Amino acid sequence: MRRFFLLLFCLPCLSWAGSGNDAFNHGQSRLALQRYLQEAKAGNPTSQYNYGAMLVNGDGTRANPKTGGQWIRKAAEQGFAEAQYRLGWMLERGLGMKKDLPQAIDWYRKAAEQNQVDAQMELANRYFSGAALPRDDVQAAHWYREAARRGDIAAQYVLGSLYEKGYGVEVDLQEALNWYQEAANQGDIAAVSKVRELSERLKLTR
Repeated sequence: MRRFFLLLFCLPCLSWAGSGNDAFNHGQSRLALQRYLQEAKAGNPTSQYNYGAMLVNGDGTRANPKTGGQWIRKAAEQGFAEAQYRLGWMLERGLGMKKDLPQAIDWYRKAAEQNQVDAQMELANRYFSGAALPRDDVQAAHWYREAARRGDIAAQYVLGSLYEKGYGVEVDLQEALNWYQEAANQGDIAAVSKVRELSERLKLTR
């Protein structure tokens, strides 16, 4: 369980020049926890998020998702996009707080509007599948495009598929090829196959 949350609640802002980060970078988890708390109490949203994430993970202390979630919420309410996404994730699953899917989606949207890619993918997948949001291929394509532009390989492949099949966008095989190529450039094997397939199809139409 601990490894699971370390993966999900990574500390993304260690480049910020603060004492909590210094301690964390030197493997001093307990000291980092103390310093993040000091910085969090002073209102720093990055430290609020990092302190909350350490509590959720159980880094330097016993795992405490409830208190960790409270600090992550403080950071989210200050507009910190990573915290907004993680708060949505916790609300969706009821981790350390009451499960609330509508609120989770609201936080995903706030994060997505700040270009948090995981949140953009959450919205895209939900609009495309109709899970907890009305099915809307146009909105799905919009959020897949936003995530694809920021390098998300899955979004690039799906966006290629949308342009190939005409879901939420006009059919455009060249645009589909372009996005499949982006995914292929990142090592997506299925995208490599689609690049070959569409390249041949486009040759026949010219």
